Amino acid sequence: MNLAQRAVLEAAKKAGRSPMEQASEFMLHDLVQAVLDVLKAQTKVYSSLSEQQMDAVIGKVTETLKPTVLTACSIIASEGRNTIRMNLTGFKTGKEIQITGKIEHDDPGRYELMDKANEKASVSIIVQDQNYFGGLDNIQADKDQKPLDLEGDGKPAAGKPASKGKAAKPEKVIEVAPKMLIDAREFIILQQNPTVAGLQNYLHCDRTKAEHIHTLMQAEGVLTEKDAGGMRQLIRKNPVESVIPGSDLDDQPDLKVELTGEDTPVALTDELYEAIKETVIKRQSVSVGVLMVDHALPEETVLDAIDRLELDEVISTEDDMGGRQVLIQPTA
Repeated sequence: MNLAQRAVLEAAKKAGRSPMEQASEFMLHDLVQAVLDVLKAQTKVYSSLSEQQMDAVIGKVTETLKPTVLTACSIIASEGRNTIRMNLTGFKTGKEIQITGKIEHDDPGRYELMDKANEKASVSIIVQDQNYFGGLDNIQADKDQKPLDLEGDGKPAAGKPASKGKAAKPEKVIEVAPKMLIDAREFIILQQNPTVAGLQNYLHCDRTKAEHIHTLMQAEGVLTEKDAGGMRQLIRKNPVESVIPGSDLDDQPDLKVELTGEDTPVALTDELYEAIKETVIKRQSVSVGVLMVDHALPEETVLDAIDRLELDEVISTEDDMGGRQVLIQPTA
């Protein structure tokens, strides 16, 4: 490494950025370093790990590399221009179109974005879907139980005598606790995340159990069957009941409101407003997407309810990052 490259590393460290953000020539360096950071934490050789331990290593490598891959793709797509990754959360039409979104609190471009917002500057938005994490189902741990050496019709192979002794072990039954099933259902529906890796990281379980839960969700009509790529999709029903069975809202019948789907205009009645208000106070959070799923409402109705909650001083105004605080604590 020459002096110029060392200077780049020092500058990136002081600025709190990754080296590739300082100079694109460090792109491979950052990818290799991310993998090495995971490998250094391992005390055993990968081939000697159990299936569950391999799943944990695969999950760790995946989560470590995700931000590095996103940064690399942004550098390639931006062609040297400053970019800020944003998760879109809202789209409101009227005389003018307004969009809202979320960026990471430590995004290097946040200060430049704040300056542009204060200046009411005109900027260009490039719409680019950043779904770079498909095909992960093909990366799996080595199975602890090796496949049996059987041929066609179950007869012993030529030259090998039929074995005598123990009968074949029955297939192991995967047990899922009711609370884990409820948590999984809430995660898939509220976060709209139908991936095995996402559920595995959320529940801290191995891949086999996560795939079994996905199979149960398919039987319930929450997820579709696997497609050609081994992926499932979330089934959005219309109309839908606003409360997930078995969740912490299930015992409150006043919140179970049958509403129309997101494509149908819905008036914000006082009864509906009170239901949304109770949900916000109970969860102590304000999210357009979550409220749309909880109450099966179109975005326009949810945004009207949020404006009314702000006027009633139930929630705060938006801060610089687009977040809000709930000003009323839930009653005991």
